[in-house]
This record gives sequence, structure tokens and C-alpha cells, in this order.
Amino acid sequence: MKKKTKKLSTKNVDCLIKAQEIVGKEMNETGMQIACQDFVKKLFDDCLNYLLLDFVKVSFNWVDRPAPGQNGGQVTMKAVSSPSYHRLDINIYPPIMDMYKDKEYDEIFDIVVHELSHIHTEKMRSLASERFTTPLELNNENEHLTELIAEYIRLIIRADSKGPYKDIKK
Repeated sequence: MKKKTKKLSTKNVDCLIKAQEIVGKEMNETGMQIACQDFVKKLFDDCLNYLLLDFVKVSFNWVDRPAPGQNGGQVTMKAVSSPSYHRLDINIYPPIMDMYKDKEYDEIFDIVVHELSHIHTEKMRSLASERFTTPLELNNENEHLTELIAEYIRLIIRADSKGPYKDIKK
């Protein structure tokens, strides 16, 4: 029985999937990693306009070691933003690859929007650090604001039938 493969929107991913179907074998680890990277980059590129960030230079750093997260969880991505320089550096960790293999495209989309939203909250974070607050309070407020903004943007993007979310609907 031939395994059905979900088609993605990037040319490289399409080529890899077609090659996989022709050969009739599972995609090898290198091919899967390339497909995952292309998928994540495409999501970032497609979401930039929705977040009013088309002027921002996004760079990716694919980290090969896991990073511990809050409450014992694992970090999937981490944004380091510099709004004054119009830069957003994204560290991407191994759990994203596992999510991609498991076809958790919707969850990857949510993470991408969340990380892109950090550039909008960075100025607030910087200003707040001048006050007498604890780093934990600042981080918690920053994460809360980022997730709130990300949720509104997810709703907008999901409602757009021509937007980036169209390629990952189930």
C-alpha cells in the first residue's frame, strides 16, 4: 500500500516529495531536514507581511542540540529581536524536526507567529527593564503580550483563504 504524502507549498519540498513517491521509499533524514527547513522559512516569509514586518531581515540558526524550556518543556524556537536594526534572529531547535515529521504543521505555524510577534514586544521589554521589576516579572509580561498579539494574528491569517495558512489546513 502506497503511503499518501501531504503536499507542501515550497518548490524544494514538492521536488523531495515527488522524488519520494517515484522511488516509493521514505524520505531520508537529510531530505526531511531540508524539507523542514524550507517549510519553516516559507512560513516565516509568508507571515512577515501579516505582522507588518516586511522590512525586517530574518536570519535562521538551526541548532543541533536541545534547549531546556520553562516547566521542564523543550524549546522549539527562540527569537532574538533587534527592532532598531530591523533584525530578527531565530534559533530553531530539534523538536521542530520531530513536529515536522509528525505533520504537526498547525503547531509549527503557531510557533512561527509567536516568535515573529516578539519583535513587536521588544521595545516594551526594553523600556520595562528600566523600572524596578524582577526579570521573571518582565519575562512573564513579555510572553503574555506576545501570545496575545500572536493569537489575534493567527485568527486573521487563518481567516484569509489566500494566506500562508491555506497550505497547512487539515
